[in-house]
Amino acid sequence: MKGVLVSGLHHWGFSVRAPKASAGGSSYPYVPISTVLGALSRGYCSSYAVKNGTSCTEEFINDYKPYIFWVAYGADEPRLLHYADILREQRVSYRQDKYRKRTRKEKDKEIDNLIEWFGVSAFGKTYAEDVRFSIAVLVKDKAEQVSEYAWQIVSLGNKESIVTITDVKVVDAVDVGTEGVSTDFEVYTNFFVPKVCIQDVEGMEPYKLSVSNAYNLSKEPVGGIEDEFWIPSHGPLIGGYVKLKGKVSEECTVFKLGDKYLITVKEGLGKWLK
Repeated sequence: MKGVLVSGLHHWGFSVRAPKASAGGSSYPYVPISTVLGALSRGYCSSYAVKNGTSCTEEFINDYKPYIFWVAYGADEPRLLHYADILREQRVSYRQDKYRKRTRKEKDKEIDNLIEWFGVSAFGKTYAEDVRFSIAVLVKDKAEQVSEYAWQIVSLGNKESIVTITDVKVVDAVDVGTEGVSTDFEVYTNFFVPKVCIQDVEGMEPYKLSVSNAYNLSKEPVGGIEDEFWIPSHGPLIGGYVKLKGKVSEECTVFKLGDKYLITVKEGLGKWLK
């Protein structure tokens, strides 16, 4: 097993919202698995982004899920902050069919829909100006190709959530396993951790994060998959390194990549990406 370690810098932060979110949906507080996979797919999807209503990210995942065992994101500093921008925006794409027409009839009255096509929404974002981050990718094979895709990451989240990649390196990934992992187990990590892996965590809060997105971009997209993860939390601020100690569940294992530690489920991404 190899690890691809990616270092980068957020310019202002990111907005990553759940599939089929409303016009005023909130952002995930931490960059989830689905977003990391989507960011890696941009280098792979050089010939097209969408074909027959389906995102190229789905093709990337299908081609690389035999090789990519796990991906994780971590903010290097505890400076991420949840907030919302108040925006004037069009709402036509969020309306039912009958409200997308110029006019509609109700009780023999003709009603102008135009007034409902635009509005003000609280658009969810996570503020992370000049915050450094790390991405870890565990691969069974094709580490060099994945590292090339990592260099081509330009955003994490929507296309306005721009980032700069500062370093990518391939290292050995050592499966520490759970042997000897007991009450004296202790590591520092800034990566999210599956909630099933550890209990009684200080300095972390549980959140639902997206694992698989809605890659069908048709009128009625299929919803994505979410699961619960621990993420570093310091009051209202998110990110940074946290000391984890205690027992890792039998469903999970620990990997060491250089000086970084990852706690993953033993099934890897295969738990969700069948």
